[in-house]
Amino acid sequence: MTREMKPDYGQVYLLPPALEDWVDKEHPARFVRDFVDSLDLRGLGFRGRRSPDGRPSYSDDLVLKIWIFGYFNDIRSSRKLERACREMMGFLWLTGLLTPDHNTLWRFFNRYADAIQSVFVETVTLAAEAGILGMSVHAVDGTKIRSRCSKDGAISKKQLLKALTDEEKRIAEYMEDVARAEEEEEGQYRLPDELTDAETRKKWIKERLEKLRSEKTESEQPTEPDARKMKDKGSFHYGYNAQAVVDVDSGLIVASDVSNDQNDAHQLGHMARQAKQNLGSNAGELLADTGYATLPEIGELFEEGANVTVDLPRRLMARCGDSEFHASHFSYHEDDDVVICPEGKQLEFSCQKDERHGRYQVRVYRCRHSKNCARKSQCCKGKSARTIEISPHHKALEAQRRKNQDPDRRRAFRQLRARVETLFGQTKANREFRRFSAWGLNNARTQWTLMCTTENLRKLHRVWAIQTAGTV
Repeated sequence: MTREMKPDYGQVYLLPPALEDWVDKEHPARFVRDFVDSLDLRGLGFRGRRSPDGRPSYSDDLVLKIWIFGYFNDIRSSRKLERACREMMGFLWLTGLLTPDHNTLWRFFNRYADAIQSVFVETVTLAAEAGILGMSVHAVDGTKIRSRCSKDGAISKKQLLKALTDEEKRIAEYMEDVARAEEEEEGQYRLPDELTDAETRKKWIKERLEKLRSEKTESEQPTEPDARKMKDKGSFHYGYNAQAVVDVDSGLIVASDVSNDQNDAHQLGHMARQAKQNLGSNAGELLADTGYATLPEIGELFEEGANVTVDLPRRLMARCGDSEFHASHFSYHEDDDVVICPEGKQLEFSCQKDERHGRYQVRVYRCRHSKNCARKSQCCKGKSARTIEISPHHKALEAQRRKNQDPDRRRAFRQLRARVETLFGQTKANREFRRFSAWGLNNARTQWTLMCTTENLRKLHRVWAIQTAGTV
């Protein structure tokens, strides 16, 4: 007959349990320890701290192991990490029963932002050396993640302009009262204290407006000035734009960054170059969605020899059902310096002007045959002759159009792009990382780097665990 098993709280061990036996051979804590111990921390920028006064400092490798293992287990608060070092078996084993407090952990986080970025690069190098990382196709994408601040207390340009008008009106009323008092009373009239306060408020409002104009944004959250108003699924919130380049074959992240740009328009070149720097060379192909379709970015990468495929928007690439006189159906002949329309007629050079955002100049070619063209109504809008703009990046644009016209390539493009979108879904849903918990852009970048580092380590751990099990 069996009996129930109950703990014997009064049991005394003749020999204490060995710390080494507390976790099994394939435990992630062992993998994290081996990974950090293999790093040249000094070379990566970890300086350590030695002082003749006070208690000894915790080593950099110990605190780094805690942060990495914490993010590995989705524990991202310094206070929760402190508690985990006292209570959770994996942390007890990893730290050797040492218990840094949350202030120590947070100071390390702030001090070594650049070094933590270097640790992420080491995961990419490790994967490449292990032969896990592919170099055929990479995909880049971004996702909006909320900042620590909320929408409450935010200041918009519209609100500031209204407040400035109110203050100017209030000051004008005070000045009328002053002028009236000087006419009716003898002696000098003292300026009201309220007027001085109004001038101070007016000065502060003007400073805020100038700041918004210089940063080309419509609103600001004073508690976290780095955060920007982001649109996400029909609503707005203050947050950051987290970027990642993912290897399609393995799902490993090869480049990561965080910006406060409200869209992906200027991220393609930066992310492609970062991936090349981390890996030593470009991948066979880099995929990007419509949000990255910015001609200067595409043109620069084309000149650098990177094979990039961007899903072009309708304004740059005709889709099914679009007019046969879409701009993409006009061909540019550089040798003759003319543009040929679908009807075979020439458009001659007319002038140069700034493109719509003022980033570069375009050459404008105008049709001289529109008066006698039977299809003018289908080609032109209104009475004006048809014009075509040719940018300095036209060769890169034509190369993208040829790629976008291949139906097999487009089907493969959609399937491969799902790999990077899956990463963001897992990050927000499974790992519950929907909001940065640290203030400011630099801290948000460090948090995202740790997320990407541990995402790579999770995949590498599975390989390491199989290899470890095979050697037992």
